[in-house]
Parts: sequence; C-alpha cells; structure tokens
Amino acid sequence: MAVKLFKKLLFLGLLSVSFADNLSFKLGLRLEDNLNDVRNFIVDTTSSNDFVLNSRQFLRPAGKHNTFNPDKSSTLEKLTRQYSVDYIELYNDANSSVKGILVEDALFSPVANVRFRFGVVDTVEGQVNPAKSNDGQWSVGRVGLDRSTKGQTTLKQGLFDLVLEHTLCGSIVESEDAHIVSTDLGYPSSRYESSKIIAIPAETNSNLWKISSVKVSLQNTQSSVRSAVLSTTLDALSLPVNEFSGIIKEFGAVKENGEYYVEDLSKLSNILVSVKEIVFEVKPSAFTEPVNQRYRLKLRSNTENVFVLGTPFWINNGYCLDFVKNEVTFFKPSQDLSLLQKKVNGAISNVEVVRKH
Repeated sequence: MAVKLFKKLLFLGLLSVSFADNLSFKLGLRLEDNLNDVRNFIVDTTSSNDFVLNSRQFLRPAGKHNTFNPDKSSTLEKLTRQYSVDYIELYNDANSSVKGILVEDALFSPVANVRFRFGVVDTVEGQVNPAKSNDGQWSVGRVGLDRSTKGQTTLKQGLFDLVLEHTLCGSIVESEDAHIVSTDLGYPSSRYESSKIIAIPAETNSNLWKISSVKVSLQNTQSSVRSAVLSTTLDALSLPVNEFSGIIKEFGAVKENGEYYVEDLSKLSNILVSVKEIVFEVKPSAFTEPVNQRYRLKLRSNTENVFVLGTPFWINNGYCLDFVKNEVTFFKPSQDLSLLQKKVNGAISNVEVVRKH
C-alpha cells in the first residue's frame, strides 16, 4: 500500500542551466547521507552496475555535491564483498575501471522502504573517469540501465519499485544557442505515441539495448545490415572498419594522433542511420567538434562488426526503452521546453539546458 501511494506522489523534476558542452543523460536522486541535496547520476545503458564516489577520496576534486559520505548515512550497511567494474571503450569514451566496497542503503522516499546495493568507489583507473560527463563535469556516479535482471548492484530495481512504468526515455534537442537534454524514468509510453517514429524489439541474446536491421552510411557509400548497440555514455558513433573507412575517405579526413580532422564543415554531408528502412539523419554539427580552426570527427572504428550509436545520434532524436516489453521506441522530441518540463506523477525527470559557447 505504501509503495502504491508513493507512486502516486513521486515526481522528482530538475531543470538546470549550464554553459559547458555537457550532453550526458542524467538522473537526479537523493541519497541518505544528505537528503537536502539532489545528486546527478550519469545514465549508462550498457552496464548493470551502479556506483557513487566516496567523499573520503574525491571530496576535494569533485566537491561535496558530487560525492557520497558513507559515514553520514544512518541506514547504510557495509557488505563483505569488494566492488570492481570495468568500462570498455566500445561503449564509452575510453577504457576505465572503478574499485571500492559494496554497500546497501535506503533509497529516499517519504513512504516506501526501498533498499538497494551499490558500489562506493575509492579508486578510479584508466584514460577517463566514468563519473565525469563527456565535457569533464563531475557527477556523483553512474546508474546502470542495461537489460540485465541480475547483477552485483540493484539501483535499477529500487528505482523501478518507485515509478509507474519500467521505462527510460531521453532526447537531446538542438536550437541556435543551446541543447536541451531530457532524461525521464517511469514515464508512460503513451506520452510519446504522437511523435513515435518506429518501435523495434531488442535482441534477446544480449543484456545490451541492441537492435537489428541497422545501416550507417552516406548518400554515396554502402553499408551492410548489422546490429546496433544504443549507448548513453559514448560521445561518438562507432562503426565497423568497412563503414568507417568509407565515410573517412568520403570526407577526406586527415588522421592526427589517433583522431580524424576536417577543415571545412560545409563539405560534410549528413550521416544516414537506417533502422528497418526508416532513415535518421545525423548532421555534421552533431558528429564534429571544433578544435583550433579545424573539426574533429566524433567517429571511431571497431572490430566487433556492430554499430554503437552514441551522443551524436541522440541529437534531435529521442529514445524510449521499455524494460517490460524489451522494446526500443524512437521518437521525434519536442522543442517546447515547457512540455519537456511537464510534471508526470510517478516519474523521475531531469532536464538540462546546455548553452552553446
């Protein structure tokens, strides 16, 4: 009864404004060490693992807002197991790993007693910090929202006990002076029915959000039909070698220190992502980054013969992942900020307006 009542009452909606290039999907949650502070978790659709940064090691570089103090939580229980997770480059900006201890604590709610397991991390190794957004901004940690039903941590299950529907939806809308990054957990699927483009089942042989019948090409290049993994933590499009080589050659990109650059943005064409013959266009402004009067391509190759659709694909495209139906819905997101901020009881929402430089 208490959980049902809480689902009627729950709405955690955040609107923030930043002037960085932070286009990461995030969820804001209250933790038991400081219930007055809403901490941002980076959403990770390619992992089942959840962690927070330990304030003992990360308070100085990350700040109090982006760390968790286990000594300040009266409901925390330390478990006997160690916590260790590797994040691989295929789905992230680079390889990294985190280590710490596994704990159990309460998930804040006014009426429901929901507990969950998560890692409290004191060591981060690798080329990037997985608690940082793609622009280097700190978050308190990550929440894993892949398709797996079992794992060493249980934040996903705890959250789904509190929201109306087992869904994760997100979009990035671009305007002349800003990007609007929207992340919604527990929103009814019907909210996006009028703007739905296509719904496709996730492949059942993987814990990833992986779909079939996908092509990635240019107007004048060819692509094989392959599977694609949806990633919220990769600021790039990752392509098999053949498709990558064809696009790099067509763009006339020059390689330097492992990255590819072009000098004239106007000479680039849209990248075409076809999902069951429905074509999504990814504009050059979405897959490039200005660097010293040139443009770095946010493209990379892989040997796994799979497409990985990261941040560039989500600009002006929306997704809704249904954990019950195991279905992915693509939709055209609204550019109306007031609509994106509209409260829905029984859901958790995060909207960030990222001003362009």
